[in-house]
Amino acid sequence: QLVNIWTALETLTPAQRTGHSKIANTTAATLPFLLHAYTGRLVQQFTYDLLNWDKWRAKKLLHKVPCDPKTPMIGKSLRLLCLAENDGLRIQLYEHLKDFHLLRYRGFRLSEALSDRKKLRELIATHEKKVAWQIRRIYRTRNLIVHSGRNPPPYIDTLVENGHDYLDTIIFEVMRISCGAYSATTIEQVFEIAKIRYQDFLRKLGQEVPFDRDNCSFLLGERAEITAE
Repeated sequence: QLVNIWTALETLTPAQRTGHSKIANTTAATLPFLLHAYTGRLVQQFTYDLLNWDKWRAKKLLHKVPCDPKTPMIGKSLRLLCLAENDGLRIQLYEHLKDFHLLRYRGFRLSEALSDRKKLRELIATHEKKVAWQIRRIYRTRNLIVHSGRNPPPYIDTLVENGHDYLDTIIFEVMRISCGAYSATTIEQVFEIAKIRYQDFLRKLGQEVPFDRDNCSFLLGERAEITAE
């Protein structure tokens, strides 16, 4: 599985840049996909877990979030977490969660990061290092298996799980960029668009203005809507 995952990642990556190693090229090419989607995935997972905890109560609270009525559930969840004007609603949420300590703690920590641009930049920078390290571990372990024939390390299941997640995210974004508004026609175009899109994400994140109802949506990237059904 690990060998196949690495082969797929390497095959997807456009031709190698001159003067760079295979692993450096693959890492640099894949990071924009994985980092651009990161905050959106955090909010999406938290929203899903809220609905799974108590759909009726979660929907009732999210519908109180001041925003455009057409805002999807994940957008309301983002505004609940990151805007100071929703402090009261967050307190209500924490009170409702009662003995669900882990979910309450996740909501608190996520709100802490999303409401402060500096902390959010630090969160993404930390995630970038971890993902880069993990990609290199996948590559080294793949080489260990292929070239030495030695038994894989005991943590290979984690590498397979993470590698599969990275590959799924990238393939999904390749399809979105190819079939969506960008209408990219080659893999090279897809990877270049992903790079530019992530640079724009960082530019917006670097602005020194407080988040409000209108300027925080970019944190979701292009996440699919979570419906109430």
